[in-house]
Amino acid sequence: MEREQHPNYYDEYEIDLREYILLLWKNKFFIGGLVILAVIAAFLVSSYFMAPTYETKAKIQLSNYEGLYSNPDTAVQLLSSTGLMQKVMQAEDFDLSAARLNSYINNNLTVSQVNNTSIISITVKNDEPQLTMDVAAGLISNFEEASNQYFENKLENDREYISSLKTELEDLNSDLARN
Repeated sequence: MEREQHPNYYDEYEIDLREYILLLWKNKFFIGGLVILAVIAAFLVSSYFMAPTYETKAKIQLSNYEGLYSNPDTAVQLLSSTGLMQKVMQAEDFDLSAARLNSYINNNLTVSQVNNTSIISITVKNDEPQLTMDVAAGLISNFEEASNQYFENKLENDREYISSLKTELEDLNSDLARN
C-alpha cells in the first residue's frame, strides 16, 4: 500500500522575509503616522486627563532604648495603622469612613524598615502636594508623641521599681545590722 503524497504544510506556505520587509517599507508612512499619533495621544491624556501624583518620603530613627516603639516591626505596624492615620486625617479636617481610610492607607502609604536597621522609611502619595507633606509630618509627629509617652511611662515604672528595690535593700541592711 502506497502512502499518499500530501504537500508539507510549510512547503505550501513558505515565508519570505523579503516580502515582509518590502510590505513594511511600503507602509512606512502609515506606521510612522500611527506611532506619532500614539505619542501625541499619550501626551494629551497624561497632560490634561491625569492628575499628577506627589510623593513625600521621610525616614525616622527609632530609639535604642528597649521597648515597644524601638522594635522596627512594631513601629511599621503602628505607623501604618488606621488609628494613627485617623488622628492625622482628623487634624487635616478629613473625616473618612473606616473603609475609605483603609483604602487610603493601602493605596497611598508605604512604611518599611530600611535594611534590617532601626530606621523606618515612610512614603506618602497624594494628588495634593501640601496634603502629602502634612500627612507625612502628622504621622511622624503622632508617632513621636505616642513613643515619648510610652517611654516616659516606662521610665517612670523603672524608677518606681528601682525605688522599691532600694527600700527593700535598706530593709535588708537594717535587718542584717540588727542580727
